[in-house]
Amino acid sequence: EVRYPRTTVWRLFENLEEVAQCVPGALLTTTPKNGRAEGEVNIKLGPITSAFSGLVEIERDHENYSAIVRGTGRDSISGSNARAIITYQIHATEDDVSQISVSVKFLLAGPLAQFSRSGLLKNVADHLTKTFAGNLEARLSGAQVAEMAPALDAGKYVRALFWDRFLLFIRRLIGK
Repeated sequence: EVRYPRTTVWRLFENLEEVAQCVPGALLTTTPKNGRAEGEVNIKLGPITSAFSGLVEIERDHENYSAIVRGTGRDSISGSNARAIITYQIHATEDDVSQISVSVKFLLAGPLAQFSRSGLLKNVADHLTKTFAGNLEARLSGAQVAEMAPALDAGKYVRALFWDRFLLFIRRLIGK
């Protein structure tokens, strides 16, 4: 949820360059034209750094404040390929609050696909979503989006996940 009217949120979502600036590690390498652009997503996990370069296509349904985003990319170093389909819809709620429903489906093939088996990618995606939401809120307010690293540091999210699980274990152990 963001505390802005649906039309304001939709206007931001119509600007792919602004949305990309809210996603850690994402960079558009061409100017969007007719719902298409080229870009890359840079991800760092410990000593492994991947740069998935590819294409993003968007089909917008202005009447229903929804869209389907399709992305494909390839990491030239590892030879891994990624495909994603992201659907979103912006719902109006009371008091000029908008709720954004998002669904992400992805397929990772190649050497980096081993990370998806451990549930690691889901945890990274959850933290990425929280970061995106915070950056989106900042962008809507007119505030400067926090300076982002050139790559999504997935290791930071993994460390946070393990710390959260450790604290949960301790709480359960002492009965809190």
